[in-house]
Amino acid sequence: MIIIVAMISVKVRSAPADSVMYYYEDSLKILSKTILFSKEDFEKYNANKNFINMMEDALDYDNKLEYPFDSLTNMTHLTSPDKVFRIINWHLPRNDGTYEYFAFLQIYNSKRKKYELHLLSDKSDEIVSPENTILDENHWYGALYYKIIPVKKDKKKYYTLLGWDGNTSRSHKKIIEILYFRKGSEPVFGYPMFRNYGKNNKRIIFEYSASSYMSLKYDNQYTVIPSQKNKNKTQKRERADLIVFDRLAPIDESLSGQYEFYVPETNVVDGFIFIDEKWVFVKDIDARNPKSGNQILPHDKRPAEFILYKPE
Repeated sequence: MIIIVAMISVKVRSAPADSVMYYYEDSLKILSKTILFSKEDFEKYNANKNFINMMEDALDYDNKLEYPFDSLTNMTHLTSPDKVFRIINWHLPRNDGTYEYFAFLQIYNSKRKKYELHLLSDKSDEIVSPENTILDENHWYGALYYKIIPVKKDKKKYYTLLGWDGNTSRSHKKIIEILYFRKGSEPVFGYPMFRNYGKNNKRIIFEYSASSYMSLKYDNQYTVIPSQKNKNKTQKRERADLIVFDRLAPIDESLSGQYEFYVPETNVVDGFIFIDEKWVFVKDIDARNPKSGNQILPHDKRPAEFILYKPE
């Protein structure tokens, strides 16, 4: 590993910027394979330590959110639509079937006019009540994120993150996380933005059998918007932000609460619709796109163009 770093340091002095990042990426690719596929946990962690140091050097060298790291296919790198931040995210699978997560956040500090780098520390195993706890970069509920959804509340921007957690060999998790920033670029995880779903949830965590698959997906389409003030009021079909997901249930009622035995119910989809600056929980969500306009038809009179939303 020392030889690889030395080779990079020699070439940095004279190579064009893209070439420098290429050498970083090539070495990071080698380390990422060790993190994932080595037979020994200590080898994975040694490679991960070198990966963190080298990625930090690379992001300090090219701090513009532009370099794609295309060959690092075993990690995610997501940029928010407004270019405020990028997250570079990966996991380390342990031999006991559990996972540890790692991430760099590049966050734009508008006062300093530059991106600042934050390394997130996964403390999932130590967080007693994760659904009701506000967290920070040193106490992060680790996950592998795959979607960023910007929303606004009281004119402040928040980012809804969808993520996956391998958890254990018996159960996996899907996560809806809320991220925002204070003091310019200080990341905060968790915010009570969910209505009609538990009490004071700061994030949503679904746990289900590792032998099954749960869909958790974002979309923006025409859907029925429920009235929050009058349940009997005529409902309108409008375009809205949606987070839709399979409803989970135990394979047998006697296994209620044992989430390694929870699986998606067949063709039953629930969701959150963003209404009045909140993610509002709606059961049996009907996410269908009419061919034209906001036309509302009863189920038995809908034409073939009404296609039921199919989660991934």
